Amino acid sequence: MIDVINTVVEKQRAGRLTDTQMASKIGMNRVSWNRIKNRKTRFGKKFLTGVSKAYPDIFLLSKVTNSDMKLTFIQRILRIGRR
Repeated sequence: MIDVINTVVEKQRAGRLTDTQMASKIGMNRVSWNRIKNRKTRFGKKFLTGVSKAYPDIFLLSKVTNSDMKLTFIQRILRIGRR
């Protein structure tokens, strides 16, 4: 299971983006992105939607081969924000 937040942080570092730039790229404000990044608040649909638009490769299911695993993968992604 991929960790979406860590993956986005890695993308931020690789692109040498500030928190403000990354927040803008994923359609959020800097404070919300910072709280999610530092795990002070849970992320939700807005975060997942923004990340999937900015970095669609993060959610490509071609990385997962078995169809049962794909379903589990999708279910886990949707549950992550609710923890």
